[in-house]
Amino acid sequence: MKKRSLYFLFLGIIFLSLNQASTAQVIAPQLICIKNDTLKWEPASITCGPFISYDIYFSTDFSIPFSLLISITDPDLHEFFHENITAEKRYYYLKGNYNCPGEIFLSSDTLDNRLPLAEAISSVSVENNNVLIRWTKSPSPETIGYIIYKITDIGTIPIDTVFDINNYLDLNSNPSTASESYYVNALDACGNTSLFGIPHQTIFLEVNQEDCKRSADLQWSPYSSWPEGAAYQEVWVETNNGTALLVEKIAGNAGQYSYKLINDSTNYCFYIKSVREDLQDSSWSNAACFYTDIIQPVRNFVITNASFTEEEDILLTWNWNTNAELEEVKLLRGESISDLQVFSSFFPGFPLDSNPSEIFEQGTASSSKNYFQVSSTDLCLIEEKTPIASPVLLTVNVSNDGNYLSWLPLQLPGSIIESYQVYKKDGSFFPSLIETLSPNVESYTEQINPFDEANDLACYYVEASGAMILPDSSTLPFVSRSNSSCAKREPTIFMPNAFMPRGKFPEFKPVIRFDKSIDTYSMEVYDRWGKRLFFSADPDIGWRGKDMNGNDIKQGLYPYRIQYQLTSGEEFTKKGTVTLLR
Repeated sequence: MKKRSLYFLFLGIIFLSLNQASTAQVIAPQLICIKNDTLKWEPASITCGPFISYDIYFSTDFSIPFSLLISITDPDLHEFFHENITAEKRYYYLKGNYNCPGEIFLSSDTLDNRLPLAEAISSVSVENNNVLIRWTKSPSPETIGYIIYKITDIGTIPIDTVFDINNYLDLNSNPSTASESYYVNALDACGNTSLFGIPHQTIFLEVNQEDCKRSADLQWSPYSSWPEGAAYQEVWVETNNGTALLVEKIAGNAGQYSYKLINDSTNYCFYIKSVREDLQDSSWSNAACFYTDIIQPVRNFVITNASFTEEEDILLTWNWNTNAELEEVKLLRGESISDLQVFSSFFPGFPLDSNPSEIFEQGTASSSKNYFQVSSTDLCLIEEKTPIASPVLLTVNVSNDGNYLSWLPLQLPGSIIESYQVYKKDGSFFPSLIETLSPNVESYTEQINPFDEANDLACYYVEASGAMILPDSSTLPFVSRSNSSCAKREPTIFMPNAFMPRGKFPEFKPVIRFDKSIDTYSMEVYDRWGKRLFFSADPDIGWRGKDMNGNDIKQGLYPYRIQYQLTSGEEFTKKGTVTLLR
């Protein structure tokens, strides 16, 4: 049984072998190319039987059946001239005819008598300051290679011929100085080349950056050789030889871009990438590089505090970057925002003060709102100004309920006020905190006894405290003090209408309530003819009924005049008569 099985397996193998042999294929000659009406081919190595002929078929229309043109019986003849006076388009293929009964004879590739079809350049792109050219292979089967052409100052010249590849790196290019343009032509074995198509050129990028410009201005020639155009372009930047980062996608036909985020003392390299409309190909520009040495502008430029001092001057502080290169700084002040005037200017030097400040000398306590601004002009003559700031302005008035305080709030753009603290100066070395108020409160009343002479003069100031948020999002704490303002109760003067030098009240003098607000004082007494009998500049020194020489004068009615000036500058006069009794 086992031998029988082996027998049938052996017959099966023989049958398969005979079947394969009966369907073997005879390889066709290789039709290489057609040039000047001459067909050229390479014979195939055939061993199944003796050579009979090379059969050439042709047609003038690829879509209709081909007819046998000629059978060439000389095995050593590998060319055939087929005259074509009218230069009509013709198609050819070859078959090898051998005495190989039962064999299938294959046909060669079909070639036409035209030049090879041009390839399609996919892109030319800059890589490491060389140009990489990519293309799709020519559809013409006779193509054996490609000739790379470059457009130069002396014309279009071939720079290389390549085989079996569809990309080429031009190591002799210089795309960083100008755009480089290329053609790629298909080549067949007869030396025929495809017609020149559309040249492709690299994107040439240039950048302009000046010391006084805080931006880089990019200009380039957009990639224009794709028939359908570019879908979009990308701007890339690399700093200090680091990794290139995508900045922004822009329109496919754009040719300029301004990059704003320029820092000093930095190496920048910019690139443009163009992406084809079908997103299948892309092209990179050359690298446009530069080192920045820009005039440093002022940054983080804000007033950080406007505060009264104990001397009633105004202290102004502000913030800036100490590496700013400034020509001049001006300090402006005004009693209205619309009328700021320069009250100080100076050359700041370099580097700038890390804690800049200036004092505005008021001279006297302020009675109106003050507005301040700082202006800087850099070496590029570009002026920058801080937002306007204004300290707290306090006013105190006397009321029946006590001392009423009201204030115009702190104006400090960028600040967050957390609270107002009310302080009272009562003659002790340290002022006392009497109240802490929320930031939206702008008044306060201190209840006092209006008949207590200890309250005839009370001075106050207010402090705003909080945090200043700088433009770079960092914060600084601040305390801004208002001017000092006082509640002054008007002095009340009581005068006796008679006195007796040797009696219980031997002196004629005023009784004054709330006398702390009196700055200067004088009292004069006259006789009936206008002769001055007495003068005193001290309210505690009265008249004892004597003349200027110290002599007693007789009993009678005598006129007097009291003049006094308050610390506020107001002047008063009190006149009357007094009876001198003996």
